[in-house]
Amino acid sequence: MNKHFNLEKNSDCTRCYQCVRECPTNSIKIIDGKISKCSEMCINCANCQKVCAKDIHCVNLQNDNILEFLLKNKTIALLDETFFIGLENVTFNQIENALYKVGFKYIETPFDGMYIYNLLMKNTFKSNPKYWIDSDCIPLTNYIRKFKPNFADNISPYKSSIEISAQITQETYGSDFKIILISNCIGDFELIKSSEYIDLVITSSELYSLFDYRDIKLANIKTKHVKKKIVDVKKISNFSGQNVSGINNCKQMLDCVEKINYNMKDS
Repeated sequence: MNKHFNLEKNSDCTRCYQCVRECPTNSIKIIDGKISKCSEMCINCANCQKVCAKDIHCVNLQNDNILEFLLKNKTIALLDETFFIGLENVTFNQIENALYKVGFKYIETPFDGMYIYNLLMKNTFKSNPKYWIDSDCIPLTNYIRKFKPNFADNISPYKSSIEISAQITQETYGSDFKIILISNCIGDFELIKSSEYIDLVITSSELYSLFDYRDIKLANIKTKHVKKKIVDVKKISNFSGQNVSGINNCKQMLDCVEKINYNMKDS
């Protein structure tokens, strides 16, 4: 079983097969009425989580570890752009104040890292079109390395934008600070092992649990700013492989490129 998910609500499964249909790697099976996942085939895209009406594919929470980590360390919250998805009628100022109340010393966003990464990708593609797949989407790079290894050499050699952002953050504040990435992308959990700068990854659900534990209500935090959506995430979402968004669309594109390459060899 994939360590990022738990299937404790398996008995609630209605066998709608939505997760089976949406899984780009066929890693999900329903056997004897229960969901089974093959961790070797899972790429952590979380498509199953998005389509499940019963919330069976829920993420393993680590609330106790987070609270202990905050108490023991000087921490910086790095907010991934996925954190902002779905936030309505809340200002960044309210989020910022709540994070300080929970125990974070500083709050940073990934947009400087995204800007630098996009410049690197743009300039590299001009000089070397070989690197036409960006490395910013962990599920996509997982998919390519597991199922389309012939495209692995086309993945950008650069760190992801969130890793660049974490590096900028640590160089700004110093190595005695610990960086907690707050992200709703399940693929980002892999950064705990691979990142030089990110010490912990948590979801917005875990963050809101901390808010509840500290009895922090975002609506009660006074702000001088007019309430509005924090950011239009549709404009800044991860785009992978020639401006194609979404793992299933990327999969279709790679299939098309693979087919074109195959036909060209035969001609």
